[in-house]
Amino acid sequence: MPKQKTALAFDIGGTKIAWGIVTEEGEVTKHGRVETPHEKDEFLAAIDKIVRAHPADAVGIGMAGTFDSNHKTLLVSPNAPGLRDIPLHDFVTELANVPVALDNDARCALIGEVWKGGAQDTSSAVLITLGTGVGGAVMQRQIVLSHPNDISQEISHIVADTSDLFPAISGRGTIEAMIGGRNLEKRFECSLAELSTAARKHDKDALEIWDIIAYYFSECVQAIYSTYSCKLILVGGRGAHDLEFYMEGEMPCPIAAATLGEQAALVGAARLAFDAIENVEAEVARGWDE
Repeated sequence: MPKQKTALAFDIGGTKIAWGIVTEEGEVTKHGRVETPHEKDEFLAAIDKIVRAHPADAVGIGMAGTFDSNHKTLLVSPNAPGLRDIPLHDFVTELANVPVALDNDARCALIGEVWKGGAQDTSSAVLITLGTGVGGAVMQRQIVLSHPNDISQEISHIVADTSDLFPAISGRGTIEAMIGGRNLEKRFECSLAELSTAARKHDKDALEIWDIIAYYFSECVQAIYSTYSCKLILVGGRGAHDLEFYMEGEMPCPIAAATLGEQAALVGAARLAFDAIENVEAEVARGWDE
């Protein structure tokens, strides 16, 4: 029986670099995380250290941000402004000498959910990742759409409430402004982790703040549904853990936590890495045929 291939998968956000070794069956056998450096040299050094320590048959990287059309260069990372114009694909390819796949973290998370999670049985779904910021990916007619090359076209930039006046880089009233973790913490001057802990202890002040956040969330869900007419909205990232506090009132379609939880993007990035192996093998086979 041939040895099962493995992929080193990354899920990189504004606050953490999560990594995992993933099998061809989608099982995460080893994982860890470090803080995300916001300076280019320190960031690449952190990636270098992890890649060298965990050799695999391929590397898949899901990262919050916008990439060029060839999925090789990180153009901009909204929650880490110092990380821009980084040729991440070529850097890791030269370092690991194996096939490498690179895509937006939310798209990776949805691919993971389609492969091994809660989106296996639907043809139309939207996944939003709630963390430092808000990421998003769309599946229509069983195809996970490509991530936009223009950051202004991301789901997080959809305007959900034209009356909201909170200033945010993504624009006033956008989904990012209303439910992005960093923006919520600025609005309420406390961390979401602290709010979550306090709410579970039935703290009245924390529950009142969550009521406001739940209203913001419902407005964002309606905006997403109006845009994509989706049959399901999955919530990934840190927000999946606190989804009970985000939910309020009737929703236009089912809302569920990503089945794979915080590992959704890792599993999706691994799936892309295995696809990269298959692409290389197919090119080699074509070369032999010619």
